[in-house]
Amino acid sequence: VDEQVDDSTSSKSSSSGTATVAEKSTASADNSKAATNDQKVEDKKEQAAKEIVQKVDDKKEQAAKEETKAAQKVDDKKVQAAKEAVKKVQAAKDAVQKVDVKKEHATTEVIQKVDVKKEQVAKEEAKAVQKVDDKKEEATKEVVQKVADKK
Repeated sequence: VDEQVDDSTSSKSSSSGTATVAEKSTASADNSKAATNDQKVEDKKEQAAKEIVQKVDDKKEQAAKEETKAAQKVDDKKVQAAKEAVKKVQAAKDAVQKVDVKKEHATTEVIQKVDVKKEQVAKEEAKAVQKVDDKKEEATKEVVQKVADKK
């Protein structure tokens, strides 16, 4: 009976020793799983952080592109406004040139009309002088004739 007790005790202790190894093995596996799970969580955190950084970088890049586009639109509008200003200045110059040409033409016409009038006046003056000279000559002839008649 004692032996049986001893056998049962030894069998218990050997089974309890086996259980201890099994428990250790299970605990080790659990720890390994926990470590693997911890690593997975860390990997997921790292991946999420990378994705967030990438999204922020993408948004910064997009904002920079939009800012560049906006600046380009402003520059394009400035160029367009400058071109329009140049066109307006050129149109004003053309208008002034047209006015100057019209003034020049009108001035030339006025000068020509004045010259024609002067010429007409000079001709009429010459006719009047000629008439006066003719009358003087006629009067002189008459006086000479009368003097000759008296002698």
